[in-house]
Amino acid sequence: MTIFIDAETTDDLTTYDGLLLSIARWLERDDLTDRIPDFVRLAEARFRDVLVMPDMEVRVALVPAVSVDLPTDFDSIRALGIAGYAAMDQLTPSDFGALPVDTEGNPPESQPTKFAIVAGKFLFWPTPDKTYSATLTYRANLPALNILTQTNWLYKRRPDLYLFASLLQAEFYGWNDARLPLIKGAVDEMLQETMMAGVRRRYGAGPLTMKPAVNERVGLRR
Repeated sequence: MTIFIDAETTDDLTTYDGLLLSIARWLERDDLTDRIPDFVRLAEARFRDVLVMPDMEVRVALVPAVSVDLPTDFDSIRALGIAGYAAMDQLTPSDFGALPVDTEGNPPESQPTKFAIVAGKFLFWPTPDKTYSATLTYRANLPALNILTQTNWLYKRRPDLYLFASLLQAEFYGWNDARLPLIKGAVDEMLQETMMAGVRRRYGAGPLTMKPAVNERVGLRR
């Protein structure tokens, strides 16, 4: 399915203010003007639930302690490790709570090798016995467009997705129910295209090579 955007609207689709103008032009409804920012926010809520892209990944330095706050834009973790050592193992909160402690309930002190995410914090085990430099790679939430944030990486790459996903929310609000399936289909296709482009950027266009299973026995002599 392909939907063409009228050329007169494309100049506006570079900023948040321009997006609002373009949505209003497509809606042709003066009574929905105050709702348009809500349509954009609802579209972004779906983007955050659906999209998994290399563009979302952030790498930052982190100093392990008993507990460390998650980044404010944290969505999900990719990797966490101390330079020169194997990546730390992530445990569930229950498994983390079952790790060994001394008679007074204190964990041992050493280089952290395990962590868990509990109540908006990283918890580390063992307790660091000195200052360690770790690297955290995580997926960050999509920055919301607003008056102060006029663009973000997704809007720069897919202004059409932002436009039609916002129009889809207007459809649900009752703008034009007859066009709901058409616009929903277009938005779903754009989301799929965007994620496939992310896969290409991460892995390239060539086929991936699968390694043998670790328990495969090759050339064993009896």
